[in-house]
Amino acid sequence: MIRPLRILISAAEASSCLHAYHLIQALLLEAKQRQLPIELAGIGDQRMSTLPFRVLERAETLLAMGTVEVLMRLPQIFRAKRQVISESKSWRPDLAVLLDYPGFHFKLAAELKALGVHCIDYIPPKIWVWRSARLKQMKHLFARVLCIFPFEKEIYERAQIPVDYIGNPLTDELPMKLTRVQARQQLGLSGEQGQKKSRVVVFLPGSRPSELKNHIPIAIQALEQVAQHYELLDVLVPFVNAEQLEQSRTWFEVKKATSIRFHLILGQSAVCMRAGDAGLIKSGTSTLEAGVLGLPHLVIYKPGVMSFWIFEILIRRNWLPVRYRGYQGPIGLVNLFSGWRPGVPNRVPEFFGPEFTPAAIASGLYSLLEDTKARAQQVGSLRELTALVFSGGSAQDSWNEQSPSRKAARIILDEAVRLRNTQQGSPSSVEEGAP
Repeated sequence: MIRPLRILISAAEASSCLHAYHLIQALLLEAKQRQLPIELAGIGDQRMSTLPFRVLERAETLLAMGTVEVLMRLPQIFRAKRQVISESKSWRPDLAVLLDYPGFHFKLAAELKALGVHCIDYIPPKIWVWRSARLKQMKHLFARVLCIFPFEKEIYERAQIPVDYIGNPLTDELPMKLTRVQARQQLGLSGEQGQKKSRVVVFLPGSRPSELKNHIPIAIQALEQVAQHYELLDVLVPFVNAEQLEQSRTWFEVKKATSIRFHLILGQSAVCMRAGDAGLIKSGTSTLEAGVLGLPHLVIYKPGVMSFWIFEILIRRNWLPVRYRGYQGPIGLVNLFSGWRPGVPNRVPEFFGPEFTPAAIASGLYSLLEDTKARAQQVGSLRELTALVFSGGSAQDSWNEQSPSRKAARIILDEAVRLRNTQQGSPSSVEEGAP
């Protein structure tokens, strides 16, 4: 009996789990077309478990950001890594694909490499922030990198790391044909928006517990200030899972402005973005989603005090003379993807750390909700962004031959087959249970 190709896939965050979901579908389709038996297992969420994918550990156990939160979750993180390594010793994957979440995946890659498992980094870390230190690690740990931003490819090539730019997987996932009217109907919004002086705001607070705690109370204060200008302010708040929604509900039940209505929604973040007039979006993949979907927005992020100062001291290094400072660029992916350069203003306003205050957010959001120069400029920039993201020929169909997920699947299968042939001869000679 021919031993199936075995591919380990690890995804921990909401966005990377969605990308992994589409990657699994694409791998299964590509393998079927090539008549290759294949087995898939690893770390993932509930949606991934609905596919032929064996979940070794739930992604939710790894969700942590910032020094304090990571320390508190270390027992779960170590347990998850031990579980994957233990399974890998008996299951013997031909290849591992690790998506995002570098703090965990770099350690996992080191242990997998010690077992002789080659690793591919899909959706690599923000190398333009970490630069040389991370590049040296990646060159040692990963056989190949699949990047999703065009400006990343040159960085890896200069470091002599095998790299492919596959396009951005968002092009597989976003409902570009959905109109604002259709989106609002799909979400069950009433027709009151057209009858009153009203607006619809989308608020994505994040998915980690610390993000919910740090972002929601300040955003509510800002939204209540904005609500004073309108007869009705509908605020759409999509959550990754039901547990997060229920844990956050009490924050939204206490409100001072009678003209504001909070809609707590399970999933459907992209539909919410299509329905909104403007948004407050936590820094991360969601900001790029908002940009591609044409939603004018503010980028927000408030780390814990310790995490903020670690970032300022070790990454920004503003305490040093200018020539020795570290990364000074934006945190929002729209600004990075649009070709940010020193001295060039951000296309999307960013409120990071102490800049994230109710007054500042209220002022910035109100300008985007009204027919202002700020709104017009951002809308124009987002049109350019959408054209840039889709310039690679990607389609609104995860089965399309040129979609990023299909491109990634082809590269991963090619690499797995190459490794199998190199190590053990042709695939047809490999029997189940062979060493």
